[in-house]
Amino acid sequence: MAYNKTTWSTGDVISADKLNNAESGIETASLASDLPRVDLTGDTTAMTGDVAVPLQFRFRDGQQDVLAYASTKWQGDTSQGYPKKNLSFKFYSDSDLSKKLKWKPKSSWKKDNSFNLKANWIDRTEARNLVNAQIQAQTFASTPLYYGNANSIPANYSQVEANKAVQFLFLDSFIDKDYLSQQLTLSCDVQLVEDNGTGNNEAKIYFTSKANTDSGAAFGDANTIDLSSVAVGSSSHYTMTFTPAAGYWFDKLIMLPGTVYSTPTAHILVKNISLTATSTDPGTYAPSVADNHAMLASAANYGAIQGFPVEMYLNGVDQGLYTFNTRKDNNLMNMDSSNNSHILVDVETITLNESAYALNGVDGSVITPDATADVIAAFNRLAQFVNESADADFVAQIAQYVDLYSVIDTAILRLAMENIDGDSKSILYGTYDGRTWFTVPYDLDSTWQLYFDGSNIQPLWNADHFYFSSKLLSRVINLFPTQVKKRYIKLRQRTLSAGNINKLFKDFIDGIPTIAFDNNETIWPAIPSIQLTDFAQIQQSVTGCLSVADKMLNAQIVSTADGSVVDTSGQPQ
Repeated sequence: MAYNKTTWSTGDVISADKLNNAESGIETASLASDLPRVDLTGDTTAMTGDVAVPLQFRFRDGQQDVLAYASTKWQGDTSQGYPKKNLSFKFYSDSDLSKKLKWKPKSSWKKDNSFNLKANWIDRTEARNLVNAQIQAQTFASTPLYYGNANSIPANYSQVEANKAVQFLFLDSFIDKDYLSQQLTLSCDVQLVEDNGTGNNEAKIYFTSKANTDSGAAFGDANTIDLSSVAVGSSSHYTMTFTPAAGYWFDKLIMLPGTVYSTPTAHILVKNISLTATSTDPGTYAPSVADNHAMLASAANYGAIQGFPVEMYLNGVDQGLYTFNTRKDNNLMNMDSSNNSHILVDVETITLNESAYALNGVDGSVITPDATADVIAAFNRLAQFVNESADADFVAQIAQYVDLYSVIDTAILRLAMENIDGDSKSILYGTYDGRTWFTVPYDLDSTWQLYFDGSNIQPLWNADHFYFSSKLLSRVINLFPTQVKKRYIKLRQRTLSAGNINKLFKDFIDGIPTIAFDNNETIWPAIPSIQLTDFAQIQQSVTGCLSVADKMLNAQIVSTADGSVVDTSGQPQ
């Protein structure tokens, strides 16, 4: 769309009690900085958090000049009561707002037509929300996978065709040996497509196992499903439980259309392969926890918000610093809004201390897809498990409901950052299969001792703060102490080291020119944390908060010569 300024009508400057509270006459020339600039033009008088108004939008960063029409409304919850408001955009290429305009503010982002402009009112540094999101992304990039007794076979391995040739499923290529040395339950549907053999040529499915010394193999009928009774053209369901011999772990699952001693003559199709550890009959086929985990790893920035600082002008009036951010929506999580198994829930006031929720916008809301009865039932399946399961069942069955380490990482980040809202309100719940849920933190500005409204710097936490109003996080922290502590020690070696955190904050804050900070605080002198926080305060808080988290998680951290950290708890001092 060509830009012709004469076609852009200028609406009324927003009133003082709406968005900017800037006095009449505060209008500056473009600042001498390299920050991208956002210009909004139009009448904002009717705009609220529920009512969107059309504005004309221009974005310039020295490389691209984006011109669009934007359906714009206020964004956020508590932040709507602040003088400087967050804005939510949906972009269009036409003034009728009928043709979506998807574009990339940054090369690494996904194209989208929805973004937010964040005022960061409580945080004078503008840094906490986005830098903490970077820390979150680094954390989730290394989140391990806990199989428990959930299906361990990824979807792309759940169907194997053996057409007169042996097919192998190498279990140790995607399942940890800790699980392969346990009792395993195999569930599958087998179709005998063709069988020209008799006697020793009868088709079979069996496990081989390998000694822990990686030498030798164990074969045997005890680990075999004999398909001799399957009629050609028919399909049968099999469920069998196998236990490896002492000192052995399962190595391969073999689909054998005949024996190893003669030419295979059968054609078999093995479908819905499910492999669970220390479990009885898993019943109907369930998607693998590995697939859900992999989908989150494929999301942009591992589901964490991305953004960058900009200068914003409204009808030519300088509004100061903002950050241009991605939104919490299906695109953030790489979800298909038309797939009813791709579910993202904003918990709002939910602490998962009840077995059923309406998700009607009061106790929580479904971000994607539509809030159908099946979607709500999928979330309540989790809520019921969290609230009604006995401790032993919670530990044994957790992987059938939750990506355990996403919850552990969410809890650790809450403690490390001293995130005031990080145990209930500011958590997203998501699933890609409608069964296994993960948790993702968001809205990370009330951190590093900054109070929720920016009015003061809070004292460092103590043992009294080692609690979670979220029943899910609370039960995980208390019932999986070994996994929590080991994961924390691992994260402290790099991602949650003071050096890494401080560098991320320093780089972000240094990327905003001093003149831009000064200009912002001239326009908005009532920013509550102007006299309270800066890089020095954050740096000091990082050291203090991590020290407190070490004690809360009973991890005595010491630095080694190479800069890594080790746990010395329980060792002589």
